[in-house]
Amino acid sequence: MGPDDSIFVADLGNDRIQMFDRDGNFMAKWGKFGIGDGEFDHPSDVALGANGLVYVADAGNIRIQRMKPILFESNIPIDQSAATSQNYPVNIGVLNASGKFYLEATLTSSLGQTIAQAAYPFYLYEGNTAVAFDADKTIYKPGEKVVIGGRIENRAPVKASGLTFSLSAKQGAQNSPLLDSGTFDLGAGEVRVFSIETTAGAEGTVDLTGKLTQIGVDPVKITDQYEVAKPGFSVSVLAPEVAGKDPFSISAEVKNTGKVEAATRMQFTDEKGLVADDQSFTLSPGGTKLFPYTRQITADATYTFSFTGDLNQIISKTVVYGLAADILMDIQPAYPEGRILIPVTVNNTGQLAQTIEVNYDLSPPASGTLKKTYSLPARGSTTDFLSYDLAEGSYFISAASRMPAASFLANFVVRKENKVETAISIGSLASGSFPVDVALQNAGYNSVEGSLYIQ
Repeated sequence: MGPDDSIFVADLGNDRIQMFDRDGNFMAKWGKFGIGDGEFDHPSDVALGANGLVYVADAGNIRIQRMKPILFESNIPIDQSAATSQNYPVNIGVLNASGKFYLEATLTSSLGQTIAQAAYPFYLYEGNTAVAFDADKTIYKPGEKVVIGGRIENRAPVKASGLTFSLSAKQGAQNSPLLDSGTFDLGAGEVRVFSIETTAGAEGTVDLTGKLTQIGVDPVKITDQYEVAKPGFSVSVLAPEVAGKDPFSISAEVKNTGKVEAATRMQFTDEKGLVADDQSFTLSPGGTKLFPYTRQITADATYTFSFTGDLNQIISKTVVYGLAADILMDIQPAYPEGRILIPVTVNNTGQLAQTIEVNYDLSPPASGTLKKTYSLPARGSTTDFLSYDLAEGSYFISAASRMPAASFLANFVVRKENKVETAISIGSLASGSFPVDVALQNAGYNSVEGSLYIQ
């Protein structure tokens, strides 16, 4: 039961709350089956708090919902052309209640998405004395200054004497600290304006109660509330896990998921460890900020997004360089003079498919630089053969790829197939004989087998 003897009923079978006046006359109903705010699944009980809020035991959804009592509810179908304005008059009817009220409107799409919202506060009074007050905002950050402004008006044609006004604030189970109080008189038609400053405390809802009393007159009681909340964020970083030689995109998206405006600073550190961007920005509730960048790498790189201010978070993202290769040659120490074949294996050791261009150089040159291209899948390999017609001599061969970087170096010799050189010498006579020394050098490719005849 409300302070004005209004009656609230949990209509379990119809998934709604109904409200009646003290005489049992229907006043309002709200709610429907569902899991969203203001929706119910077999509400089993309802109670009215001292702050004027309705508490519903939403049994089927296993929760308690807290809400303002809804005295009027209407759904209006909208079919409006682009670039047009149109008014939609609505008859609220008679409200058998007094105090502060909010007329709220929510525009939704055919898919149920919220497009726009608006709210309009107004007051209904009984008697000749009116009280109205508002906080300068509906939601504050902890520690933020709260300014409550209001007015007290005597609408009677005679002076109102001995008026006492008090304004208190309560959060949760805390005692209600008195923000302001005083006794005064108001002349006929006179208005008393007041402004009170306080500081937002911990997160939660703060209930404001303004009470005006006068001897012999029913007291006037007005309730309102504001909320204290910290900013909330969701941050996501999008970048490829693996990148090749082409430029790629990396971005951070910051969304304010909280109820208050958020101020923060972002620093983006690139693959060299340098601050490539530094921005300070604010985000309204539900707002999104995107930080897109285009980068290019030749090795594994780590990027860092650092946020300070209302958002304190560091997110690092490593992008793996997906191009890598190695080149192997099966080089023999020596080859016979003429045409030789050198086997080559090119391996794609990276995580991406790629085209590898290899330059082969022989010194002394038998021809110009030989260029070959190999298209390989990730972790793939291929075997090739290099053919040269070479004369006797010493050679140096190299294979190199610039992108990705890979190389192979080797030395070898080319010999005539059969090339033997001999040298003979006679020493001094000793003991009646001459020593004979024969030196045999096989400078060819093939081995030498046979006998040495000396006469």
